[in-house]
Amino acid sequence: MKKILCNCLLFCVIIVYIPCYGQERESNGYNPNSIAPIHESQQMFKKTLWFRIDLQEKQNLPFYAYNSELPKLIIESVKSGFLVAYEANDSLNRRMTKERFLEGLKLPVLTSSTEPEDTQNGFGDKNSNESSISNEYLYKDFSIIELKEDLIFDKNRSRMYHDLISITVVLPYKVTGTFEKPLATFKYKDLEKLFREQPSKSLWFNPKNDSEKRNFADAFALRLFSATLIKYSNPKNEFIRDIYTKSPKDAIYAAQDIEYELLEFESNLWEY
Repeated sequence: MKKILCNCLLFCVIIVYIPCYGQERESNGYNPNSIAPIHESQQMFKKTLWFRIDLQEKQNLPFYAYNSELPKLIIESVKSGFLVAYEANDSLNRRMTKERFLEGLKLPVLTSSTEPEDTQNGFGDKNSNESSISNEYLYKDFSIIELKEDLIFDKNRSRMYHDLISITVVLPYKVTGTFEKPLATFKYKDLEKLFREQPSKSLWFNPKNDSEKRNFADAFALRLFSATLIKYSNPKNEFIRDIYTKSPKDAIYAAQDIEYELLEFESNLWEY
């Protein structure tokens, strides 16, 4: 009887312990999507920022070089099953099916009467290396990416860190003719691994020195890109353009001011 009672008690302890252990793993203070997680107890300051990167800008062309385009690598990796796509939002908890991803690559259905004249005459921009020879957008059509990061001051190491969290691939309005169309969101943690595993396809092209090409992962770590701040964490979850609505210029100036204030804040931390 005692043996049976002991076994019952042990079983109850295990039942109670298992969910507690799972809960501890989920709330252990580290961001599971970070490539270099900093425990929340060591974060003296944190701000989540969203940036817009136009790959057609001169400074960003190294991410967009011929046969080494960042969008091409991402799209081909999803198609081949090497990369997981997520619904275009900030949660990173809703995986996108491959079928839905491929649907987002398809061109709008055009009738012969509405098809662009150049395409009807056989003068479309067709490249045998592109995926969109028939019914998909070109890789280079996806020329906008949105980068989400956490700006964290680690009080243990006394320095600020740019913790890249995710990248969203976007089809610009000048391609759609109406509005911007997000394709999918990707964990930067997954992308960084992809860049390291496929270095020949992840080359940041150095326009001034061919011997100094870098891996995309290194280029992002060194922040070798030009980007515009479009959003920062705020109670209403608004974009900067929604807060400063007088004119597009006001939003641009406000974004610059916010970046300067963050730099000044980091500088002033050393005085305390």
